[in-house]
Amino acid sequence: LSVRACVRACVAPRSLRTVLTWHRDARSTRGPAECCRCLDEAKSLYAQEGRLSECAKLAKRRAEIFEKAEIIDLMLESYAEAAELFDGEDQKGETRNCKLKIAHYKALIEEKDAINEAIEIWEQVAKESLESNLLKWSVKQYYLKALLAALVLAANQLGKTVDDVREKRAEYCSLDPTFEETREDNLIVGCTDAIDEG
Repeated sequence: LSVRACVRACVAPRSLRTVLTWHRDARSTRGPAECCRCLDEAKSLYAQEGRLSECAKLAKRRAEIFEKAEIIDLMLESYAEAAELFDGEDQKGETRNCKLKIAHYKALIEEKDAINEAIEIWEQVAKESLESNLLKWSVKQYYLKALLAALVLAANQLGKTVDDVREKRAEYCSLDPTFEETREDNLIVGCTDAIDEG
């Protein structure tokens, strides 16, 4: 049975479960590339039917497979596609989760542009979270990650200074007054002072 035939057989009421089962078998016997090829085929068939929510789930699943296989460039591309599809379907939680994955791995790339992209994502997610009473508790975490990434840039003289980090910290404290004097804030203050002292 060909991959296309398997995928066509999967586009039925229980298609996602069947596709995931089939791609699990493909992953164990043929590796992530073949597995993701099956998911791409299923995604294109779902797209033809206008089932973008299912396309988003498959794009996220593909990203998770690439993440497990440590194929970072394809993983980032897949999470970006999933985030865009989830956003189009107005699934804010899934969109946010995909963006946070992108930010995490961009920060690990250790290049100026990638780290700046990660900072922008964390700031955007924090801004959106401030608007929700349920998500406000996570804002400290996003600010901490953004400030730590900015400190990495400042410590390695990659376009930011410690004063830039202090300005960002002050900006975050003005956006969310509860951030000031938290453990996360105290850590950032201690790090900036330590960098100044050399």
